[in-house]
Amino acid sequence: VNSEHCPPEAHKTQPWKQLSLERSLRHAEPCQVLSLQFITGPPTLCAVRLGLLDPDDNVEETFSFKYHDAPNMPDFMVLKRHYEDSMSHRWLKGDKFRCLIDQAWWEGIVVSKSAVDEEHYPESPWKRIIVKWDNEPDKERLSGWDIEPLPKDTRSSKRRSPTKKHSSQSREDGSSSSRQTFSFGASNPNTGPLDPYILRYYHSYGNWGLESREEFKERFSSALLQAMELPEAQEFLYPVSFTDHPDYYMIVGYPIELTTMHNRLSEDHYRSLDSVLWEIRQLELNARVYNEDDSQIVRDVTSLATRLTLFVKTSSFKDITTDVTLGMIAEELERRESSGINAEYGGRGK
Repeated sequence: VNSEHCPPEAHKTQPWKQLSLERSLRHAEPCQVLSLQFITGPPTLCAVRLGLLDPDDNVEETFSFKYHDAPNMPDFMVLKRHYEDSMSHRWLKGDKFRCLIDQAWWEGIVVSKSAVDEEHYPESPWKRIIVKWDNEPDKERLSGWDIEPLPKDTRSSKRRSPTKKHSSQSREDGSSSSRQTFSFGASNPNTGPLDPYILRYYHSYGNWGLESREEFKERFSSALLQAMELPEAQEFLYPVSFTDHPDYYMIVGYPIELTTMHNRLSEDHYRSLDSVLWEIRQLELNARVYNEDDSQIVRDVTSLATRLTLFVKTSSFKDITTDVTLGMIAEELERRESSGINAEYGGRGK
């Protein structure tokens, strides 16, 4: 991040300076996402609160920051499972690899390995691998989680001449560059279903309550289709039309609706029950932020989101229209009101 010429004031507000640890930060720290919020821009920001984990996976301290996608900015948060997978692989000089960029595979060879900052972080895996792309003389630095071994059944093919295409990798010296990659035909386009290797994620027991991931997926997929037939769901079936509501996407930072949720479920987008529940809550938040509190659409989304939440949390429920009763919804809304949860949802007021 520092190499991207951040303004001086940015260095004074580095989020890790919020921590009061008695130890120094390591080159990589395990964290848990405790909360996140999308703030409309431009640019749209993602506000994240992370919990720093101790060796027993308990939250040691918390800190917050805001960020947005920017050119030449490498990922600084990596899914722990992918990090662990990358650290378990021993890359050697001459190893072939591939990297997924813009839905296409780019291939290259490992040249060497060395730390970007030998003085302060000699053991850091960050951009530790120096590589050379096929048919391109320049060397660049990548992290282990950016690349994967080239499958044995991958066939070599002749490449066309390279043309400039933006990427967010870094040069061998660690500085960023908009490197040359190849035009279509010079890479292996990643069409069709993603390689299972890319979708790799080992789901721990408890991520899906008392169910397996597949059991929940089948149960909730059917429930979403049932929910789409409900009267209160009709305004939340598809993305909001920009033509009809041109200001919507300037007010709502994370649009979501039932069709997208159903598609994401079928594509294994969700990694836990919590991620499903978060998007249901976001569905309600969006409607409350954009509409007046006493509007019919807010009453509809409140009923719909409550019904979906109760269904997700109860693994024995099979039919969202009959298992979740109006009495249950009313009881849950009363509980929310008495505990002050409704205040968190905000809204435009009257």
